[in-house]
Amino acid sequence: MSRTVLESSLATEMRHEQWMKEFGRTYADDAEKNKRFRIFAEKLEYIENFNRDGNATYELGLNQYSDLTDEEYVAKYSCIKFQSKVEYSSILNVSEISTTNPSIKKRKRIPDFVDWRQSGAVTNVKDQGDCGNN
Repeated sequence: MSRTVLESSLATEMRHEQWMKEFGRTYADDAEKNKRFRIFAEKLEYIENFNRDGNATYELGLNQYSDLTDEEYVAKYSCIKFQSKVEYSSILNVSEISTTNPSIKKRKRIPDFVDWRQSGAVTNVKDQGDCGNN
């Protein structure tokens, strides 16, 4: 093993240990820690290469999910398994509203765009944990 590869590996191990402390991460045993370290190292390499490229207007960084595979993250945090219970046939299209309906006095123009943030209808992004996927 070349010296630079060994130094790089040691630096990655140190980053992993620092990351574990920062996010309070512990593992059940050495096998789990080694598995999570490999995932972490792959993510770290991707992040460093992406940021070094400089082709984007933003930078990537490590977070509390940096030792999870993409599949693990989706399974645990995305809530994809929840299906909408709305029956789409029951959704009324605005164009289907009868203008002869006596309860509609005056037809209002519906804006082409609404910024719901300005009206207070949207809150800041929140970490919803595992969305009840326990």
